[in-house]
Amino acid sequence: MKVVLLTALGLLSLALGIVGIFIPILPTTPFMLLATGCLGATPRLRKKIMEAPFLKDYFGRYRREKKLPAKTVVCSLVFLWGMLALSIIKVAVLWVDVLLVLVGLAVTVHILFMYIHQPPEI
Repeated sequence: MKVVLLTALGLLSLALGIVGIFIPILPTTPFMLLATGCLGATPRLRKKIMEAPFLKDYFGRYRREKKLPAKTVVCSLVFLWGMLALSIIKVAVLWVDVLLVLVGLAVTVHILFMYIHQPPEI
């Protein structure tokens, strides 16, 4: 039962992480890390997912380098704020706009924190 629950949680986290690649409000990396942790209960499935062409680069780079490249940080922040600006213009409801800006600030702080606090290279 534990393996089934962990696998279900891992697949749900993986799905949310993939959606987060395209929708900047969802944090991709925490969902992907949770997915890999949960899918450790089913090693064959975890291996298949980590070797999937679409996700292999994402997981591989993070596992190898343990850091975010500057290009990824810049692209992420430009895409994040571009999509948030578009959403704010389209929605034009004050409380939603404020919420989007707050989420954007939180995600920006998270991304910058991950970039600044990288483990030292050996």
